[in-house]
Amino acid sequence: SKSIIFDISSLKSPLVEKLSSASKNLPGLVSIHPMFGPSADLLVDENILICDLGNSKATAFATELFKQTAANIYVTTPKNHDEIMSEVLGLSHFVNLLFGHVLASTRLSPEEVYKARSTTFNRQLEICADVFSENPDLYFDIQSSNQFSSQLIERVKESIETLATSILNKD
Repeated sequence: SKSIIFDISSLKSPLVEKLSSASKNLPGLVSIHPMFGPSADLLVDENILICDLGNSKATAFATELFKQTAANIYVTTPKNHDEIMSEVLGLSHFVNLLFGHVLASTRLSPEEVYKARSTTFNRQLEICADVFSENPDLYFDIQSSNQFSSQLIERVKESIETLATSILNKD
């Protein structure tokens, strides 16, 4: 009988040596990352990343297993996975943490801001509230343990500076 063992961690690089070593003794070991949470009922248009650990049979088996669903399958390397996660998870979490942090520093009362909210503000606030209600240790690990986070943070700083300069110079 065929069997498969998954790791489903959000970052792969910190585990890649152990996973690659273990895959030699566990031929059915595959590293995947479902890009949806437990509330997903159907896998229609949901994404599943499969990281090739050097075991082509296990990677192919996992790919075939998920091809039977309506999910989008993306096979990649652990390093490329983490670079993608710096954008997909790192940037989206960072932007929402920034939004909440800046909003918390306003001199206006929360009631005053909320009464005057716009459609865009309301949507952003909902996403921000979701991010702030998640596991802070997990979000911290996703930010601090990703080898690509420093590059992302530099780009965020450059973007803030570019936008601020444009706004302040009315350009």
